[in-house]
Amino acid sequence: MQATPAYREARAAESLAKVYPNPDPNPHPNPNPNPNLAKVYPNPNPNPNPNPNPNPNPNLAKVYPNPHPNPHPNPNPNPNLAKVYPNPNPNPNPNPNPNPNPNLAKVYKCHYPHRPTLTARGVRRSPLHEHLAARGACFRDVSGWEGADWFAAPGQAAELGELSWGRHPNWWGRWAAEHAACRDACVLLDMSFMSKFLVRGRDAGALLDWLATARVDGSEGTITYTQLLSPRGTLEADLTITKLPADCAGVGGLGGEPGFLVVRVRVRVRVIGLGLGLGLANPHPNPNPNPNPNQVATDTAHRHVESLLRRGAEEWGGAHGARASVTDVTGGLAQINLQGPSSRALLARLTTADVSDGAFPFRAARTIAIGCAPVLATRITYVGELGYELFVPTEAAVHVYDRITAEGEGAGLTHAGLKALGSLRMEKGYRDYGHDLDNCDTLLEAGLGFTADYDKPGGFVGMEACLAQRRAGGPAQRLVQVGLAQPEPLLYHGEVVYRNGQVVGDVRAASYGHTLGGAVGLSMVRAADGERVSPAWISGGDWEVDVAGVRVPARASLRPMYDPKNERIRL
Repeated sequence: MQATPAYREARAAESLAKVYPNPDPNPHPNPNPNPNLAKVYPNPNPNPNPNPNPNPNPNLAKVYPNPHPNPHPNPNPNPNLAKVYPNPNPNPNPNPNPNPNPNLAKVYKCHYPHRPTLTARGVRRSPLHEHLAARGACFRDVSGWEGADWFAAPGQAAELGELSWGRHPNWWGRWAAEHAACRDACVLLDMSFMSKFLVRGRDAGALLDWLATARVDGSEGTITYTQLLSPRGTLEADLTITKLPADCAGVGGLGGEPGFLVVRVRVRVRVIGLGLGLGLANPHPNPNPNPNPNQVATDTAHRHVESLLRRGAEEWGGAHGARASVTDVTGGLAQINLQGPSSRALLARLTTADVSDGAFPFRAARTIAIGCAPVLATRITYVGELGYELFVPTEAAVHVYDRITAEGEGAGLTHAGLKALGSLRMEKGYRDYGHDLDNCDTLLEAGLGFTADYDKPGGFVGMEACLAQRRAGGPAQRLVQVGLAQPEPLLYHGEVVYRNGQVVGDVRAASYGHTLGGAVGLSMVRAADGERVSPAWISGGDWEVDVAGVRVPARASLRPMYDPKNERIRL
């Protein structure tokens, strides 16, 4: 007998029911239009009463049940979502803050130039912190440290006051006084936040000579200003490297094997990525490894510099069988700077060492004693004056500070902060990597070609790229100093710079030149039509800077506007 289609369908349904039987058959008719599907996903606890839940998917409510049903009607249009993300502490009062994202509100607020950082404060402090606070220091964040920004007058509260533009009554006068004290006498600056690395070992000098643009492995007791570059010839770090004197063993463990103290010159750095390759693994490195050369990320320079040194020791040391180690000694050494024309006289009162110009010339490093503490003293400056940087074991920092301030009381010593440091260095045109410069800029564009020693054996990282730019006639853009011809307007950053009525750049960083008598900044300017930024090109133009919509007459220079012959630093 041949099976009919109806018979075959009935047998198939019967077989399916045996595979997925319903253990608790429901005597009520199943309203589900697909009874076989109901057998696959049976309801273990059938409810004989009609479902009062208007939700079209009652099974979802069983997955996320409400253990404490609310007798009041739920105004939420999706009651199941409320069960998944219940509010454990419902607030009967409406939110007084109408902004749903208070952090976003800061993005669109007025970005005052001196707005302080409010979070993660007080985490890292100099050993002199409490002493500076007692002297009226107003602190700000600097690379995660508390740094004295300016000092209040006796009886004045060390408060920033209401944020505003222009000459702030709380600190403008104090800032100007600290600036003048450095030009006329001597100031003390606590720079303990500076990153400090000890590189030592049999081949430490050869390693640093390969990494740095300058020749640093020279005579003992010499400090050298230099740069680290990428293989593309762009800037990666702005440093001083001191070949330590042999007698500095007691200064925070700096002695022992031949060693070098590497100090990061300033605060922070903007870098395109952090994966700098030194070009050893790949003999043909990509000249532009970043897929988006305009994307600039910001990072504090401390770990960046440390990674450059460590990677160099691994790559170069491995290829040459060299031996060198890198140690972060930032927390082990406080740094106290004495700067100004009377700094030598003050230092001579603090130590029995000979600090005359003949015995302690510019760029020298000497081990001296101040009180009972051994100190590494280097004669170098970041403000354009005669000055010294004192590296002191942290445990002896307060002792040395007390000796300095006691002797300085009758010698015109003034405490100065970061505001004064910024204006002093800006008058001199000193670079600040991370503010004026980043790793989009080449050594020659930055005006730092004088640090390069092209004749040293083995060359340096990025040398070929620098030579190629020199052979091409030099860079098409240069960092120049720009000063306003009027004393009233102020510069911050981002102001558009004009030459002969044409836009040639903008201000990257600026301050007020209290000695020069007007605002001063640094700008990367570009010449048009294949010209080069030369002294003749600069002197042959009429310069202006757009300040709040008004073009203010200005002057531009490749040489420092303050003490262009460097006579004051060699007093």
